[in-house]
Amino acid sequence: MNLATIKQQEDLKARLAPIVEKIRARENGARYASASAAFDAFRSFFGAHGFTVHAHMPDIVTATYGEAAYRLEYDQQNHDMKLLRPGKPIVNVRFVGKGYKGPQVTINAVTPRDPNPVAELTKQVAEAEAMLQGPTPTFWYYPSEVAHDRIVNNFGWRTYEHFSDLLSALCDS
Repeated sequence: MNLATIKQQEDLKARLAPIVEKIRARENGARYASASAAFDAFRSFFGAHGFTVHAHMPDIVTATYGEAAYRLEYDQQNHDMKLLRPGKPIVNVRFVGKGYKGPQVTINAVTPRDPNPVAELTKQVAEAEAMLQGPTPTFWYYPSEVAHDRIVNNFGWRTYEHFSDLLSALCDS
C-alpha cells in the first residue's frame, strides 16, 4: 500500500470516528428516554394498584405494598433494565430497535487484505452520515427472565411497545 492510500485511509478514519460517537450518543440518549418512559409507567402502574412508589436514585425506583417489593433499575453502562419481583426470577429488559428502515452502519476494521480499503471506508462514512441525518431511534422493550446468569424464559421472544403492557403481562398474570 502506498503512502497516499495510507493517508487517505487515516483521513477517512478520522472523519468517521466523531460521526460514530454522535450516533452512539444519540442511541444511548434514546435508550435513556425509553428507560425514563419505563420508570413513569412503573410509577403509574404500581401507584394505580395501591403500592407506595419510591425513587431511590435517578436510575432506581421501588414499589412496595407491605413487605412485597418490586424494583426497576436502569444500568447506564449496559443500557438495559432489571425488574426484580418478589419470589420470581429477575427480568432483564433490553431495548430493541423499533421499525428503523434507514441506513445501517457497520464499522468494520479494514484489513490489509481488503481489495479496496479506501472504498470500504468511504462507504462507511457515507452510511454513518446518512444514519446521523435519519430519525432518532425508538425502542421496544424485550424481557427475559434470568436465574443464575442464564436465561430461563424469553417469553416467546415477545417485545412490548409500552412498558405498562410489559408490567401487565408480568405482574397481572
